[in-house]
Amino acid sequence: MRVSPFNDEPIEEVALTDAPLVKVLVQLRFPTIASVETNQGIASFQAALNERYPVMRDEREVELAVASNAPAPIQFNASVVRRLFNPDSQGWTVSLASGFVALETSEYTSRAEFVDRWREVLSALTEITPAPRFYDRLGVRYINRLVGEDVTQHLPELVYDEVLGVQVLERDLGEEDDLIAAIAQANFRVGDVQLGARWGKLPPNGGFVPGLDPVGDVSWVLDTDVFIESKELPFDIEGIAVASEDAASRAYRFFRWAMTDDFLRRRGGQL
Repeated sequence: MRVSPFNDEPIEEVALTDAPLVKVLVQLRFPTIASVETNQGIASFQAALNERYPVMRDEREVELAVASNAPAPIQFNASVVRRLFNPDSQGWTVSLASGFVALETSEYTSRAEFVDRWREVLSALTEITPAPRFYDRLGVRYINRLVGEDVTQHLPELVYDEVLGVQVLERDLGEEDDLIAAIAQANFRVGDVQLGARWGKLPPNGGFVPGLDPVGDVSWVLDTDVFIESKELPFDIEGIAVASEDAASRAYRFFRWAMTDDFLRRRGGQL
């Protein structure tokens, strides 16, 4: 029986030996903590995570701002982002700025491991002075990608027609014709949780997901973002971890709704 994308009852996860996940990301946004911009302010955070993420690099993210009531000069707002990682296992990265902390991986194995590592990051965040007391947004993203023949020859067998959308028209194209690209987007609210999803076919070297490197072949991407957004939610490590696990479960449910049983079997799933 096909999975509903929004029900709350638990569903059995199907382990895939060849999962299409290319990136998983969780991010917590909170009111500005100015001390994160200083080396002294971040020292305790770095020390708490040093065993697992021993290397820290600083990057500057530049935001372009133009006054709406020009003439006014263009302003460049630069913020420091601290990246922590292990050079021997670069599939996991922690990012910290004055207004957010994030954990991302390209080596996802299980939801349990991902949430456990996230708890460690949240615990390290409490070492900063002042520690966050509130947060404004919690989001979990899962990005899946199919490449090559899975897209050009087998996609209608792997993805349900509701998700294919306009791509079903490829069945009517001639041998020399081609659908170059097709992107769909949907946004849902389910109680206090919002789910945004974008998916579609991309040409070689095409992309629509920031931070995801394109590939040199035809691809099909499903990008699911589940988030809670409100002002000044109480910062509680276990509460945030539970909410993150729930968001991950909702993202997986949407993935299972989109992909057929044939897809699961092709990727090593036992049904």
